[in-house]
Amino acid sequence: MNAKKIAEMLREIASFFASDEGCTNAIYDAQIAIANELDPPEPKPEPAFKVGDWVDVKCDPTYGCLMIEEVTQSNGFTMYYCRSFKNGLTAWTHTELRKLDPSEVIVHIGCLEGTVAPGYSDTTIMIVPIGYDGIGDVAVIPVTMLDTATRELVKSLLKAQEVNNG
Repeated sequence: MNAKKIAEMLREIASFFASDEGCTNAIYDAQIAIANELDPPEPKPEPAFKVGDWVDVKCDPTYGCLMIEEVTQSNGFTMYYCRSFKNGLTAWTHTELRKLDPSEVIVHIGCLEGTVAPGYSDTTIMIVPIGYDGIGDVAVIPVTMLDTATRELVKSLLKAQEVNNG
């Protein structure tokens, strides 16, 4: 009998102990440890996105920009829990999401909606209209006029843009 077959049997026996309420986890843990020594489990793939990433939903642009707040993995399946300004907390799989560059994240400040860009000085930011082609107006806003949460969001997006632009 080969090591892989023995490891499979140990995992099967361990699953029996895991479902027995009167049994301690020590037996289960020991059998899983031995099985993993004999036949190491496949490494878990890294999630496609991480907490703090900005994404959008490929199939439904009405959700707007989402920030990933939590990533869970179970049985080889990854779920991303995202918060949007419009719809609160929602759950998605990686195939439904697209990672956004910090310069693509759309912010809402009062009646303005657009992406954030550095202003004309260190004390201002620009809100660039969606689809802006370089012709027309942008909004220039003093950073001190923003509420704390918006100011922190804007600063983090500008910092991420700086990092991406090297």
